[in-house]
Amino acid sequence: MRNVVVGVWCEKTRRDLATAVLVLCTGMLASACGRSSRASSSADGVDTPTAGAGDPTTDSSSGGAGSSVGGSGGSSGGSTGDGTTASVDGGAGGAAATGTGGQSDPTLDWVAVPAGSYDMGGGNEDPPPDVPVEVFTSDAPIHRVTLEAFELTRSEVTVAQYRACVVSGECSEPEAGSSANYCSQSSGENNWLVGGRDSYPVNCITPSQAAEFCAWGGGRLPSEAEWEYAARSGGQTALYAWGDAAPACNFAAVRLPGQCGTGSRPACECGNVAEPVCNNPDGHTEQGLCDITGNLSEFVEDEYHANYEGAPNDGSAWGVGRTSNQGGLVRGGSYKDGDAFKLRVTSRTKGASAHALIGVRCAR
Repeated sequence: MRNVVVGVWCEKTRRDLATAVLVLCTGMLASACGRSSRASSSADGVDTPTAGAGDPTTDSSSGGAGSSVGGSGGSSGGSTGDGTTASVDGGAGGAAATGTGGQSDPTLDWVAVPAGSYDMGGGNEDPPPDVPVEVFTSDAPIHRVTLEAFELTRSEVTVAQYRACVVSGECSEPEAGSSANYCSQSSGENNWLVGGRDSYPVNCITPSQAAEFCAWGGGRLPSEAEWEYAARSGGQTALYAWGDAAPACNFAAVRLPGQCGTGSRPACECGNVAEPVCNNPDGHTEQGLCDITGNLSEFVEDEYHANYEGAPNDGSAWGVGRTSNQGGLVRGGSYKDGDAFKLRVTSRTKGASAHALIGVRCAR
């Protein structure tokens, strides 16, 4: 009897120990599997933290009422490498754009020009004395043009802005040139070569270089119709960008020797050199574009045509000047122009090469 009791007790103890071992092994196995599962999920990117305030890789910001210099358009953007905020989707006056080179230039200031229609051109009468008929009639016939809204850079592209494109590798340096186009070092008129002119308009660039810069900055060259519409403050009928008043030194950087030594701008530089951009606020358009007359003439996209016979009426470019055998066009008088006729907003000039008197303003 005693042997039976001992046997029963031993069997029960064996079963209890087996159960305890099974429970212990099951727990250890579950723990190991859990660790393995979490490690696998983390490796697959499943168990990553949600981006938020604690994630240093997240940069989310929204702009307010446009750039400090520009108009009322909203903007959104992040922080550039130099600590400034670059606008990516600005409205009127958005401060920057990403170009084809992937660069963001926070110094470009875009000005909105509203949609509308206007009568483009002006040479439908007899030319003034000493003005060749072919020059006078180049802006004829007057024709109706309708444009969608667009934007232009507030100023002509500056040396500093162009340098940023050169540094990025998307633009080449302006031409050194020769005395024939005033681009040589000795001329003193190539703003790229003269020190201390970062705020001056870049000159001595070809139409192709101008187009490359605008593409890098997120834009393009303006069409001739866009340029004139903007110069006329949205297609108004004034003779000049500032209205109908005769050209003067407070309106534009132009050659007016008769005004040298008088008034608040005694030198007016006598048309010998360019000036920093936006130096003559009295000559700005109603939208705030500066130097659209004077300082430098500006490349447009169109190829040269002797007149407006057959010109498009939708504001688009009429051919591509930089790739045409006809050559391209420039608009707006330069700092060496003082003839009131040449400073009219309708005046047109053939120009297809780099010159100290020609710069660029971009559109988008």
